[in-house]
Amino acid sequence: MLNPAPRRPGRVCLNEDNNHFFCSHPESDMTDEGADRLVDAYARSKSLGALFFNPNVKRAHFPSRTWEAIHHGYDPDGPTDQPSLRWLPPERRDFSPGSARWWPHNIWRLEQRGVDLYGRWLARSRHHGIEGWLSVRMNDWHANDILDAYWHPDFWREHPEYWRRPYRYEWWTDRQYDYAQEAVRNHHLAFIGELFERFDCDGVELDWCRNPHGFRPGSEQAGLALLTDFMQTVRRMADAAAARTGHPVRVGIRVPEDPQTCRRMGFDVVAWIRRKLVDHVVASVFVNALSMDPPIESWLDETRPAGIPLGLAFMTGTFTPFHSAPGRKGCMPVTREMVRGAALAAYHRGVDRVYLFNYCYWEGGKADRTSELLDWMDELGDPARLAQLPRRHPIGYREVVAPGEPEASLLPQSFLNGPGAASRYGHGTATFCPVIGPAPANGQTATVILGFARDVEPPANPPDLEVRVNGIVCPPANDSGFPREFPELVDKRGVFSIPTGVLHNGRNAVECFSESRRGVIVWAEIAITGK
Repeated sequence: MLNPAPRRPGRVCLNEDNNHFFCSHPESDMTDEGADRLVDAYARSKSLGALFFNPNVKRAHFPSRTWEAIHHGYDPDGPTDQPSLRWLPPERRDFSPGSARWWPHNIWRLEQRGVDLYGRWLARSRHHGIEGWLSVRMNDWHANDILDAYWHPDFWREHPEYWRRPYRYEWWTDRQYDYAQEAVRNHHLAFIGELFERFDCDGVELDWCRNPHGFRPGSEQAGLALLTDFMQTVRRMADAAAARTGHPVRVGIRVPEDPQTCRRMGFDVVAWIRRKLVDHVVASVFVNALSMDPPIESWLDETRPAGIPLGLAFMTGTFTPFHSAPGRKGCMPVTREMVRGAALAAYHRGVDRVYLFNYCYWEGGKADRTSELLDWMDELGDPARLAQLPRRHPIGYREVVAPGEPEASLLPQSFLNGPGAASRYGHGTATFCPVIGPAPANGQTATVILGFARDVEPPANPPDLEVRVNGIVCPPANDSGFPREFPELVDKRGVFSIPTGVLHNGRNAVECFSESRRGVIVWAEIAITGK
């Protein structure tokens, strides 16, 4: 193996998802050289500081001594209707590109060829001066409604008493593991301990956000002490690995973006930080909400005194402006401008790193967008560059909530008076406070963009609709320019020009008033053009 390069100072972390390599790459890539090529591709981004490799769902992605491997029971020469594949739609059982059969098949092929995939990836990361981590999904929920899916182990399938809600099934969360069960905790500690012993890594991340519900409703408070003891055991494992390898081996966590929500879900993250049980914290959304206004200062109050880097996770996929937004009409693909805005605002508030989850799907596959991904990563690692590029700061919502915790959605807001009015003042004024990071520089322009619901007559531009930012009136502007992507639930838009010098760093107040009391706002943002 080549000698390691000096450690990079890059501010971008990327999580290499659990099935991307196996499902998006051909069988010919299941070699030492194919493993190296994946890391080499990511390493072309100079902003990349850490790679997180995911070695499991509920089963392992390598020949583990503690867990069943995902290809357990799979026959590589067998028919498409063999038991391990029968749960899949027929079109996903063959060897066509992207087929779900590739997942267990390519892991089987790696084992047949003697490829130590995760050891190879970690060593290749070190060769490039990139931190190499293993990220353990602590409670993956995918296809929990399908008992014979090939990533479910016998341990889970045969013990419904280990499920979070064994008495009722409504959604995948109900069949997540219940960490109040000692057998569940020991099952995961055995696998984590194997990772520390088997692989020479810079750290092991416990991904509590995949997925975050880990106790039966009402048991979360009792779970606080159980998971703190669990984390103490993991800390001892990491320290033993450091003594054996002769270099620091860290413990990381990815958790919901609000520390109070974490505690209400059974994760006493503040205690973990204060007891020095963790070395790296990533606050994260789940899937449909970009982190536009997480409580970063609350995290920094704990992580800074402990000298722990704080990362903020961003997801590919969709952006939804509020929790009850209707289905596909309520969501839209996450845009590059949105991620720029969220990252820049987070850096401005003190976040150390940005963390990309599922962005690996851009590498390989049917449409290779690697160059675009690398350019985006380089942007996200350079706050000065971000500040010069077009960015969007839409109003979102806090996606992950604990059982019984109220949904945190600012939208929709109505101009109507009386019951049902969304006004914060009770006088028909809709108010939003986007966090934009640094104020626009010379040569940049800023606008307020409002989206109104379909089937509700929106207010007309003046005199019906008045928009102010930080108390200053914003005149109507042309809506033909940037940006143009909105969820389908947005019917008509109102665009208003923010006068130069009105925006300040950080949080800004947008007030919207309709004289006619018409319209329901389902989208609100501040958009800033590039220089």
